[in-house]
This record gives sequence, structure tokens and C-alpha cells, in this order.
Amino acid sequence: SLALLVGRPNLGTQTQNANEHTGSKNNISLTTVLLRMAACDTVVIVTGASRGFGEAAAVQLAKHYQQQGIQACFVLTARDSAALDSVASAVNAYGCETRVVTMDLAQSCVDLQAAIDNLFKVAFPNPELAVGVNALLINNAGTLGDVEHTVANYSNDLSALATFVTVNITSLVAITSRFLKVAKKGVIVNISSLLALQPDAGMGMYCMAKAGRDLFHAVVAKEETEVKTLNYAPGPLDTDMQEVLRETLINDQSKAFYIDMHSKGSLVKPQESAQKMVQILHENHFDSGSHVDFFDDFPIAK
Repeated sequence: SLALLVGRPNLGTQTQNANEHTGSKNNISLTTVLLRMAACDTVVIVTGASRGFGEAAAVQLAKHYQQQGIQACFVLTARDSAALDSVASAVNAYGCETRVVTMDLAQSCVDLQAAIDNLFKVAFPNPELAVGVNALLINNAGTLGDVEHTVANYSNDLSALATFVTVNITSLVAITSRFLKVAKKGVIVNISSLLALQPDAGMGMYCMAKAGRDLFHAVVAKEETEVKTLNYAPGPLDTDMQEVLRETLINDQSKAFYIDMHSKGSLVKPQESAQKMVQILHENHFDSGSHVDFFDDFPIAK
């Protein structure tokens, strides 16, 4: 199994107080938190961690680490600081250290670079000591893009298109690149979609981003020997994003399909899908760079 998910025993230094993280207003000092982060066996970075699948992934991973006796430190990032605080408290409840980093991925290149610099200073306060640390990056942050129009209308708003690419592609590439420079061993999970493989009318931006992200992580798998990548499609999740599709998707057939799934209660719960992801990582039977769907039979390495 991956050392990432079955590391050496917990040393008992992690926080037990669910409110004891630097995203909360408490008396714990930044220096204390960074020292604790530096002492961790495993560092986990989750983007888009304030809600939906990102929140579920963070909590389910923390639960798993506690069960395995792994000393893990989480760096949770998203735009909503209050929501991040809530997720951090849930992660703390499983005995893991947390640090929240509020950042907006829809920034200018200069500002985005500075935000990413800060993210990795928090995640790896002493890069020289990262050699013995397992690292996990969950590339979850992303948006739907314009689902109210077809491709023929995309040229009407190039600013919106550029912002979409920055949030869904540019920031992910930059964060992954920085992760590979610092992390000496570990795993990168790209939160993918069936639409990375199958096109659907009205989902042009989303399909483009998901397909590009999948292939990008497959390239990383070709280039890196100590870092594995996994493209994990979590299934049609019961999240705010799904609600947007049911209300605004221009493709009436797909829109009706999603409405029917919701009415029948057949959408996938984020927690359930996150548990499947944790299982896949723990068993480590996936080929690096592969695409695995929530509904797939458990993957067996070639």
C-alpha cells in the first residue's frame, strides 16, 4: 500500500481541539502551527476544500489517517474562509493538524503566483525537511463554465473564457508544478469527470477543462517516478454544481436526466464517493496516470 496512507505510527502531537487551527480566532500562534506542520509524516493539500467533494475528501482522508495512526497535516484552500474554518474543525476532530489558506484562483498571473507561493510556504515551511514526508495533492478546485450557451457563443465573452481557463487549467498546472518541485514522494489526485472522456452538448468549457486536466496528469505520470497521479471521476454528485446544471443547462436532454436523477435520489453523496477515493488510494492498485470512475469495478494494476 502507499506509504502515504499507511505511514509510521502517530506520534501523538496532533491537535485534539477541533477549533485549534490558524483559520480560527484562537490563541494558537502561527509559529506553533508551522512547527507542527513541519513535524508531520504526511502533508495533504486540498484545493476547493470549503464544500462539496473537496470538503468530503478532506474529512474522509482525516478519518482514514486517524484509523491508520498516521500523523497528517492538512492545508485546505478555497475562497470562503468561514466555510474553510468549518471544514478544518471537522478535520481537527480526527486528530489532524490543519492550516487554512484563503485564495481566489481567478486572479492575475502575478497575484496568482504570489498566492501559490504562500500556499506552499504554509504546506512546506521547511522544504529541506520534505525529503522524508509523504505528500498528497487533491486537485479539486474547478468550475462548470458557461452551460447556458453552446460553443458558437463563447467568443461573445472572452474575458469570462479567460477566467475559466485560469481557474480550471492555469492554476492547476502551476500548483501541480510547484508540488512536484517540493514533494519528493506522494500522489496527486485530479478530480475528473465522465465528461473528460465523453462529450456532451452545452458542456464545452467543462469537457475541455476536464479532458485537458486528465491528459496533463497522465503526462506527469510519464515524467515522475516517485509521484503517482490518479484521475478520479467522483460520479454525478449531489452538490451545488449539480443544482446549477438542473436549473441552467442549455441541453434539455441532459438537463432532464439530471432532474430525474435528483428526484429519484440517485445522485452520489460526496462522502460516499470520497470514501471510494480513499479506498483506491489505500489499496494502490491503480496505474499512475489512469482514469478511474466511482462506478468502475475496483481497478487492478496491469
